[in-house]
Amino acid sequence: MVWATGPIEEKLAAGDPADVVFTFEPKWSAMIRAGVIEPGNEVARVGIGAAVQKGAAKPDFSNQVALRSFLLNVNRIAGAAFTDGSVGSWVLRSFQRMGIADAVLPKYQAYRLGVEMIEAVGKREADVVLSVMPDLADSTIVDYAGPFPSDVQEYKIARAAVAARSPHKQIGRQFIDFVRHPGHAELRRQKWLFPLD
Repeated sequence: MVWATGPIEEKLAAGDPADVVFTFEPKWSAMIRAGVIEPGNEVARVGIGAAVQKGAAKPDFSNQVALRSFLLNVNRIAGAAFTDGSVGSWVLRSFQRMGIADAVLPKYQAYRLGVEMIEAVGKREADVVLSVMPDLADSTIVDYAGPFPSDVQEYKIARAAVAARSPHKQIGRQFIDFVRHPGHAELRRQKWLFPLD
């Protein structure tokens, strides 16, 4: 299973092995047009969260005021680049909604790969990383601090597809059916994947 962040579309185009790809628009449509994934299905809504260094005090994200205060006072922020459709573009819009973009952008370090920005916090090169909830919650090198509050949160629809060159296409389709099954809603919530409706 591959979460499509950074150059995964380049890896698929180059023939690197993958069976199932999870990603968002506009990468989704671009990869279908490139013929590297099958059409696939919508799976869940995914939002933005934050993670901090191991053992650090978990910040209060219960409301916009608390999140705003934390981001203004933290020294170094890791995240994705502000490219169209990336989680970085969601984060930038949240900064703008809170009116803090000018203040926090000078301490925001953009990374091409999700693993790189998480590792930056693990290595103490940054104090907090902002990214999609599932990536942060599943990481073993940072402590998941929680989701953005609802008044600044932005959800995107995660989609799943079998890679066009997968040698295990039927298994991949069965896996996607398992993830999407109505009876597995609680399992999806545990992985920070929220209902489509």
